[in-house]
Amino acid sequence: EENMKAMDANWEEVSTSDYAPTVAEYWFQVEDVVPGNSKYALVNYAKPYDVAGFINENKELWKPLHQANVQSEANPQTSWVLMSVIYPTGNNNKFTCVAIDGFNEMKAALNYLRYQETSSLSPAFQNVISKSKMNEILPNGFEKSVIYELVKRIDAEE
Repeated sequence: EENMKAMDANWEEVSTSDYAPTVAEYWFQVEDVVPGNSKYALVNYAKPYDVAGFINENKELWKPLHQANVQSEANPQTSWVLMSVIYPTGNNNKFTCVAIDGFNEMKAALNYLRYQETSSLSPAFQNVISKSKMNEILPNGFEKSVIYELVKRIDAEE
């Protein structure tokens, strides 16, 4: 609770201990957001060689693509969040950043994950890939990607 005060956070507003057991404790810093409500969160766990490079490329190159997807009626993506891990730290961490893609249907999240030939991707996506340096920053791709379903939302007013 003392740490929460140091981070200007109110423990009662962020604690989930009353309805979910604590399995692991991570503290994140939100780096960028394309806001929107989502029922399913595709959480992509990353351990880039260059954290700053990963964050900067996501903010400058990938965010506009996600923003266009969220704003498009034809695209099922409903939100996007980029975060870095504040705590815990150390070489044994399994990830240091997360990129979260939001969707309102499980089918859309699964479709987003499925393999597609590069030539079948949208021209906007192909353009981003052609400029990306992720093959150097994150050469092995995400450590893992997990889909979580929203079961309860707590707003600041509650």
